[in-house]
Amino acid sequence: MKKRKNDIRAKYTCRLIKDTFLELLENISYEKLNISIICKKAKIARATFYLHYNNLNQVLIEVLDDALELTDNINNKNLNESDKEPLCQKSITSKYQVLFNDFYLSNYIASRLYNYAKKDSIKKFMKNYNLTEYEAEKLFLFIFYGSFSINKSLKWEKNEEWNKVQNLISKFVEYGLKHSSNS
Repeated sequence: MKKRKNDIRAKYTCRLIKDTFLELLENISYEKLNISIICKKAKIARATFYLHYNNLNQVLIEVLDDALELTDNINNKNLNESDKEPLCQKSITSKYQVLFNDFYLSNYIASRLYNYAKKDSIKKFMKNYNLTEYEAEKLFLFIFYGSFSINKSLKWEKNEEWNKVQNLISKFVEYGLKHSSNS
């Protein structure tokens, strides 16, 4: 976001732009979305948009940061803890589900989140399961992208089916880790 006084109007306008962006993604793919469409739907001038953002990618990054709460709330828990939610599912609320359902955004989102979490997760796997860095990285890659793909196939909806699948995956991974560390 461009440097601008953090007044109530600026915050309101940024929130309006981001909310409109999310609303439009319900029916328009990111690939086809543009600033003119957002401005028309939000009933703001393009100049107003450009006071706050340089381009659509900046809006995407800010919305994604809001969705994933990268700076504050992602907590990489190890697999022995009771939280069965994989990292790629933790921060998704219904408001932001549309981001994860967009075909053109899902790989970008997965890559960004993977790179954010990779370092800490690899260290934890190395420490907790006596793995080399290479082994830990490949294991995290498998778990992360596998979970991401499963969640994508379930349309990111946390329901009874999701719980069953996550429990199965958690047991599978935990069993494998316990038995591989014994050898």
